[in-house]
Amino acid sequence: FPKMNNTIYLIQTSFASTASALNKVQQVFVEGDQIVIMGEALSALTSENMRSFQSYYCLNNERTLLNPDLSSAIIPLDYSAFADLVLQYKRSVTFK
Repeated sequence: FPKMNNTIYLIQTSFASTASALNKVQQVFVEGDQIVIMGEALSALTSENMRSFQSYYCLNNERTLLNPDLSSAIIPLDYSAFADLVLQYKRSVTFK
């Protein structure tokens, strides 16, 4: 069943735009929302900008883009698990 009042945020921004996108999400994020960091945005994550949220997801095949020091702080998903996660939410917001 979709999580009626929650949102999944898909962050697919360029390296330079990632911090700004995370800042925007932080302003509207509520408990029960989730964040998936994708592509180049993974390489822009720092321990500082990750402190804002309890958990993050990424695609398993993109983990190599992530700073190895941060790998324990992010939950990897295969494509099937990613699809399952997205389908749990009625509302999806993408930052590109």
